[in-house]
Amino acid sequence: MRTFDFENYNPIGYVGILPNGNANIDIVGYVDSLNAFHRLNSREIVDLFPPKGRVFAHNFIQRYESFRNKLVCLAVMPNAKEGEGLDSYIWDKSVTVYEYGTQIKALKANLSEDGEHNFCIFQENDLIETESDKYVLSGDRVFFIKARSKDRLIPYWNISNIEIIDTSFGKKYIPVTQMPEKDGCIDITNDDQLINWFMTKILRKHYTEIMAGGSFDVVEQYLVTAFNDMKNLTPNVYKSRLDRIKKISANFIMTLDELNEISDIPWIKDVIRQTIDAHKQSLVSESSAEYKAQLDKLKEEHDLQVELEKERYNEEINKLKSRYEEKVSSISEDEAKAVAQLEEKKLDIEILDETIASKKKDIDDIETMLQKVNERKNDIVSDFTIIKEVLGVGVPSGSLKDGESFSKKELNIESIEQAESECIMYNAYKKSLEDTLKANKIPHHSASTIADMLVEYKTLLVPDVAYAMSMIHAAQRCYYAIEYVNVGWKSFDDLWTDGLMGMVRHCEAEPGKMHFLILQNINLSYIPNFMQPLVDIQMGISTSFPQGLSFPNNLRILCTLADGDVLPMSDKCLSYIGCIEKESKEIHISQFKTAYNPNYGFLSPSKLEEGMEGLSNVPNFYKSYIDE
Repeated sequence: MRTFDFENYNPIGYVGILPNGNANIDIVGYVDSLNAFHRLNSREIVDLFPPKGRVFAHNFIQRYESFRNKLVCLAVMPNAKEGEGLDSYIWDKSVTVYEYGTQIKALKANLSEDGEHNFCIFQENDLIETESDKYVLSGDRVFFIKARSKDRLIPYWNISNIEIIDTSFGKKYIPVTQMPEKDGCIDITNDDQLINWFMTKILRKHYTEIMAGGSFDVVEQYLVTAFNDMKNLTPNVYKSRLDRIKKISANFIMTLDELNEISDIPWIKDVIRQTIDAHKQSLVSESSAEYKAQLDKLKEEHDLQVELEKERYNEEINKLKSRYEEKVSSISEDEAKAVAQLEEKKLDIEILDETIASKKKDIDDIETMLQKVNERKNDIVSDFTIIKEVLGVGVPSGSLKDGESFSKKELNIESIEQAESECIMYNAYKKSLEDTLKANKIPHHSASTIADMLVEYKTLLVPDVAYAMSMIHAAQRCYYAIEYVNVGWKSFDDLWTDGLMGMVRHCEAEPGKMHFLILQNINLSYIPNFMQPLVDIQMGISTSFPQGLSFPNNLRILCTLADGDVLPMSDKCLSYIGCIEKESKEIHISQFKTAYNPNYGFLSPSKLEEGMEGLSNVPNFYKSYIDE
């Protein structure tokens, strides 16, 4: 390992003051006895100033608080303390610390060859006739501005040709005082200055010749001569000024002072006076007529505006009167409606009381029949008569032959491919779900709760299939399939072979995408018959299906209920799966609408898992389904 010659060399670094007032000086190089700067690469810095390439400065803030985040030159000495992580060199307080190099100010705007443009930028950044020398950075060039200078040519260097120190605080420094030969210069002469120079040096001096020539070509001859007489005028500035004068001359208008300057030429003064006398009366008449026409037009516009404002005022008054009358009328109508609604509610209550009494009897009958079903659940399918007594429906007679079972069909798996990139955070899926629910006029205030339940529960019960489709399409990039529960399902094998097996295999083949299986009408068969393994997995009793395969982390099962008189549901089963709250208002959707926003990104299995972070007290609204 190399050692630093601290007796002859002084390190250069930028100051980072710590909360306790100490400082870390991050080293970038050093100066030798001749004050020449030597840059160090990252490896050399760590090698000379172990272990982190810096110098420790105790109580630095007491003397040099103003040097915070600045580049400094300081003296160092070896650290007498030894220990892991301690800096090898510390600040030598006996030697004065000074700011090193010249800081470069970075301009947000880019300078160009246009002097007017450059002047405006300099003026906005307080760089005109500065009190001290300045270096500024624009694009890939560094410009030098001399203090109190009125020079309109600003020299520059390409950053590739000079030494520049970059600090971690975003500041840049020039470490040397002697700069190399400049790479060029730019103009900061504004249009007013250029016009004044043109009037003084060209137009007034050569007016007779210019008037005799009758074209800008004559003017250009004198411009070329004047530009060639200027010292340090680079070709780019020469061309820029010439082009600007050409543009200015096309729309050239003299001020009275400029006209007076030109009129000092004796013969020109006589020409101007005679011209004014000859056309004075016509000019006055034309001007008077023009101003009168403008005045008449303004008066007409003013009168029209007054009339329009009066009409608008009267219209607003009439609207307010109409609204007042409507409010008075609606109050009376509302009172009448309230009385009528009260009478209707009384009748509804009477009907509801009778319905409750009737349903209570039906519940008692169903509980009796359910007890019989539980006692004979091993042969419930073969003895289908009991189910028919409960349902009042069944498989049409003659639809199945003796010994024939329901056919197993291949699962139709569909895909959604909307977003190209993964969502940055799980909350993006919540926003996507909210937009989709809103597009279908589904209550969307609980979108965040639904999204949390999707994280917590592998199997969910939704109030309507529209909720399930919203959860699926909000993912923006996934696979999904719909399976319809059959009244003939008697075990988990039926669910497995009719759809779940195919979806699990597809999840294994596409691990990077979410999969959703919709089970329609789960109450057409007795739920514990075919869903108990899903409940056991959710409870943590089991980690895999009876077939030995694990529940994929990229799969969610969404269940719906059939309406009407169907099999009663199991309270215990529903309490262990996620049940989304049923809204008081029924959902009616003629056609489902999507609301894709690719900016949200798609929901991946990993982002779904991230949704578990900080998740707690996820609700389950299963009682809203049991109390019906």
